Amino acid sequence: MLAALAGTVALAGCEVSGTAHRVPVDVDAGQYKTVKTDAGVSSPRWMAGAELAAYVPFPSEIDDTMIRTTNGTAPAATLKNLGAHIDGAEKVPENAEFQFGFAAGGNNSDPTVEGSPNTRSLGFGVFRYTDAGAARAAVRPTAEANRAELIATRDRFDLEKVDVLVDDAGVGFPAGSMTVSSEASGRDTGMSTRVLVPHGRDVLMVHSYGRSAADTASTLKRSVDLMIERLAGSADVSEKSAMRNASFVTLTVPFLGDGDRMFFDGTAVGPASYAHIYHDKKRGSRLLSQAGVDLIGQRETVVFRASSPAKASELRTGFETWRREVDAGSRKAASPRDLPTATCVEDVDSATDKSYGCTVVVGRYYATASSRKSLLDAQQKISAQYLILKERG
Repeated sequence: MLAALAGTVALAGCEVSGTAHRVPVDVDAGQYKTVKTDAGVSSPRWMAGAELAAYVPFPSEIDDTMIRTTNGTAPAATLKNLGAHIDGAEKVPENAEFQFGFAAGGNNSDPTVEGSPNTRSLGFGVFRYTDAGAARAAVRPTAEANRAELIATRDRFDLEKVDVLVDDAGVGFPAGSMTVSSEASGRDTGMSTRVLVPHGRDVLMVHSYGRSAADTASTLKRSVDLMIERLAGSADVSEKSAMRNASFVTLTVPFLGDGDRMFFDGTAVGPASYAHIYHDKKRGSRLLSQAGVDLIGQRETVVFRASSPAKASELRTGFETWRREVDAGSRKAASPRDLPTATCVEDVDSATDKSYGCTVVVGRYYATASSRKSLLDAQQKISAQYLILKERG
């Protein structure tokens, strides 16, 4: 059974004869820690990849039908991470010089409709190497390894025998660019094409799926051009620069276990990076900008630092309004014990699929917590977050 009490906090009470009385209130944080710790703060390379995200375009900027953010949207800091974005890349010796990166993905599946199919997708990646020579040297062998891995996967699962071709990207792309392409398999139509582009210390990746040959060529070209334009200000992103805000992560509730990390878990990033997680990136970006948010930290909970307490409250209202508009299954739930300023909701996607979320505002900080376990779990997370912010925020 979860611990009934994990800590108390003193709240300002009434004033009698000039003396402030402080009333202890029991706030149930359960098993969640309310002490400052750097446990679960990401490595410098993962943090650098998260910072680099600010210079990576949203797929929806190229194709406005890319309305769902895919789970592959995340930093990269290891060869295993690189291989998750480019099949076979982890086996290429030249990729030993890879340092960090960020990948963003989207598709045309409706995020508000359970089971909505997707027929097209678009993914971007920026992968930074030790120097420009290392980036150039990695492109061709990575393209060849990707082709070999795609063919092996096709044969292993007895998929349709479509050709997988590697070729120079050709006119309009920087020298040394390579493509890996095939026709979409199964019931899908169109092309599946990945282009790898050397650009200074970076290898840029664009993966287009489900478009015609002509639309694919246009999509790849426009994507690469936009990526090169955005990356103009990213030269100073490094492991050192990314760690300057690492202490902000310690204002969030530490992870309970060692499970898989997603999106920006364990990092502190600015709003230009964090906006990648939203399906509707324009709306998410607008809400963060209007509230003057400059940093977002994420572990078990997410903490947004707004420009003022009033702006933090406005941010909460903005996100709650958005949630009600897009989630018909969302309904109000009980607040945590002795923490009436926190609000909670229950999301019901189906009879067996439920999730819970709680939020609280403490000064200029807006914090959120979510759980697929139980309402109590979400309540205890936000209670632990409240204690941390009340004591150290």
